[in-house]
Amino acid sequence: MSSRHNAYGQLEYFFDLLVKEKEGLVIDGSAPFKSGDKFLPGRIAAAPRLYLLTHMDKGDPRLSQRLADYRAIAEPCLRRGRAITPRGIYYYLGALYRLKQAGLLEQAVSPRESAGEAAREAGSGAI
Repeated sequence: MSSRHNAYGQLEYFFDLLVKEKEGLVIDGSAPFKSGDKFLPGRIAAAPRLYLLTHMDKGDPRLSQRLADYRAIAEPCLRRGRAITPRGIYYYLGALYRLKQAGLLEQAVSPRESAGEAAREAGSGAI
């Protein structure tokens, strides 16, 4: 088995774990959603899950479910009253740009998110 195949397997494992556990996720005793991490929305959006999505074959039957899972995880991070730093916004917008380049933006995020409303709210501290 190649190291690339093994890395994809690990990414998929953690993606599936995040989808299943959502904000209750605990890894090695750490609960990232309870940490107060102001970069969390950007980390979630730009994390390896994005890499998996943008590198999946467009004909892969799992792609539409993966996109729905990504949307279910990424969008709530912006709406939970979290303070978000400009760097967090930067990474989130970068993830949106990569999804657009891959032709997946409309499937991965709602029209509200792709219009940048959440980022504008985050910049004003309204989230």
